[in-house]
Amino acid sequence: MLEKEEIEAIRDKNYRRIPELFVRTEEEAIEFINEVGFCFLFPQKYELPSLWGAMCSYPAAKCGWDDPIATLIWGDGQAALGWRDTLPKSRKVFFGKAIAQKPSFISLEYLPYFYACYGLLDYEEEYQAGKMSHLAKSIYELLLKEGPTPTRTLRRKVGMRGKQNTYKFDRAMLELQTNLLIAKVDAVPGFCIDVWDVMERWMPEAIEEAGRIRRQDAMEKILAKYTSIVVVSREQEIAWLFGWKRGTLYNYLSYYSRECR
Repeated sequence: MLEKEEIEAIRDKNYRRIPELFVRTEEEAIEFINEVGFCFLFPQKYELPSLWGAMCSYPAAKCGWDDPIATLIWGDGQAALGWRDTLPKSRKVFFGKAIAQKPSFISLEYLPYFYACYGLLDYEEEYQAGKMSHLAKSIYELLLKEGPTPTRTLRRKVGMRGKQNTYKFDRAMLELQTNLLIAKVDAVPGFCIDVWDVMERWMPEAIEEAGRIRRQDAMEKILAKYTSIVVVSREQEIAWLFGWKRGTLYNYLSYYSRECR
């Protein structure tokens, strides 16, 4: 049985929370995401690595826009884009609110497994079954028809302009991201405006591969990677993080669940 200090020491190495292991370049950022398989952009209440945590030892909330780390992630506010923009634009990683509804990166190796768990294969069927909102369906169909579109343009074309509609629009976008129906594919320099497209056009290879993966196998693959990086975790936290029912977690992943208690 590992002691708490031993667990944290392993996590420090896996998460690159040690100064000599800090991520300094975009290539190292891609390498880090590929190593851990999936991570948050910023540290969250859930136990999972973050790109920010792999770049510095201080919290994002304590730095300003002129902070060098913030500039690398968000860009310079003018012509230069940040890594949250350039990484998905290069099609080398996925970026979106796919894990615990938080900004997250997923490596291309693990993207098919996440799609096998969460992706919607037939959005019209989901809509008819009442599992997809009308606004989310409208946004998705607009992207399907018109291709990559900035957030501002999406809001205008689906009639969601104005502060009073921000919450409703954001919820629909979150719905589409958590179901892996859309992906961030670019950004407008200097304005922090994301550009979106449908997943099937941005990364068709991942969807094709996901079609050959059983959901149970995908869950096992994700959980095996998670435990190899995080070391130990409680069953309830795993269920919260990935949105899995504890009964399902126990029935299909009993070996890993017992190991992580």
